[in-house]
Amino acid sequence: MTTLDALLSFMTNPETWITKRIEAADQLLYAPPEYAIAARVFLAEVYEDKSLDDSFRLNALKLVRKADTRQAQPVPTPAVRRDLLIAWRRVKLVEAGLWPAPEGWDADLRASAGEAEVTGEASTRLRRARLRVVGGRDAKVAGLN
Repeated sequence: MTTLDALLSFMTNPETWITKRIEAADQLLYAPPEYAIAARVFLAEVYEDKSLDDSFRLNALKLVRKADTRQAQPVPTPAVRRDLLIAWRRVKLVEAGLWPAPEGWDADLRASAGEAEVTGEASTRLRRARLRVVGGRDAKVAGLN
């Protein structure tokens, strides 16, 4: 018997105290789907059962909501993670007074994403566009304003 099976056994045993059954269901909410679905069904039965004490019903409802919220959070895609790393690096460069950054300051991150390295005139135009976004003092210092 696995630990998940043991928790399922606790949760489904009507002779087990309701608090322990709810606690077992809480542990099963983040388990593989066959266990998580059983836990959700059990918790729904608890919070819909008007004969139970309100504290048990509210606890079951809170657990289901917590599981819903946790599952609803989006997982960042590799592109989003890369963009966040580039932004973080840029902030660190600005804080260190190293902005405008030297050519290729983000090449390793962009190369790992399979992006082609931009060179020549396109590189200069791209750099000018980035500096205009930063604007003000940084663009003037670089002479690209």
